[in-house]
Amino acid sequence: MIERACVLMRTIDAYCQDSDAEAIKDDTLTHDDWGDLKKIKEILAPLYKFTKDLEGCVEEEHLSRISDARFPQHHEGMLYEVIMALEAIPEHLNEQYKLLQHSNGDEAIFKCVKNAVKKLDKYLELTWLRPILWIL
Repeated sequence: MIERACVLMRTIDAYCQDSDAEAIKDDTLTHDDWGDLKKIKEILAPLYKFTKDLEGCVEEEHLSRISDARFPQHHEGMLYEVIMALEAIPEHLNEQYKLLQHSNGDEAIFKCVKNAVKKLDKYLELTWLRPILWIL
């Protein structure tokens, strides 16, 4: 939804400016708000990609990646991909955390990423304690 809003930014702004409803004018996004949304979109993009990859898809680009005869044509998120995601997502969030830590004006986004890292660390610790993962 954020991605679509960013694409329609000018249209949304025009609608809010032209509206007679005071409530809509009060909710008009500022330049800084749009910047925050774009930053949030950047942070969430890899998480969205992992989610889509793990739920399975039949897109041509994805099928060519797994064209090995051992795998079915309909891809449904295999265990090794889950493990790869469990390694890549914390890496991505920690990278974003470090970037936001040294930037100005992104305090709310910084707190959100900080909380996400903290929560993810909790669940990853529980996940890595599972014996089945020791053999992978």
